[in-house]
Amino acid sequence: MSDYFAPIAIGVLVIVAILAIVFNPGFTGVLYALVVIVGACTVWLLRQLYLAESERQDDR
Repeated sequence: MSDYFAPIAIGVLVIVAILAIVFNPGFTGVLYALVVIVGACTVWLLRQLYLAESERQDDR
């Protein structure tokens, strides 16, 4: 992966969250933005755990 992946992903995440709040400024817009943020963080964490495990398997 590129060194620019994390900053680009964070930028897209922020843009999507801001758009969700701008187009739906009520409770559901904020809730949707939080779901997007939590989901993206979960995917990133699972990816990091998978990469660490696959590297550990390669070392054996």
